[in-house]
Amino acid sequence: MNLNDVERIARLAALDVDSGELPALAAQISAILGYVSQLGDRDPGDASVDIWSLLERPQPLRADGVRTDAAAIRPEEFAPAFEGSLFLVPKLDALDDK
Repeated sequence: MNLNDVERIARLAALDVDSGELPALAAQISAILGYVSQLGDRDPGDASVDIWSLLERPQPLRADGVRTDAAAIRPEEFAPAFEGSLFLVPKLDALDDK
């Protein structure tokens, strides 16, 4: 991965990359591509192995239960100010012309 490649990738991705950052980005992208290349060289072996059985600590699961949907709560119960069918939003002083 050379600097021209990184500049082209940045241009295609619409990224504003400083020219001083190009060498570091080139090294990082090269390392990522090298890692992906190593993955392609690996023998997948028995693809039927359950990946979760390989973890020492499996991910905790949330409790499965019925919860109240937010839409089931009337807006008057949680809105700071509500009138008719509209939320009343406080005026922001920062947006005032002074």
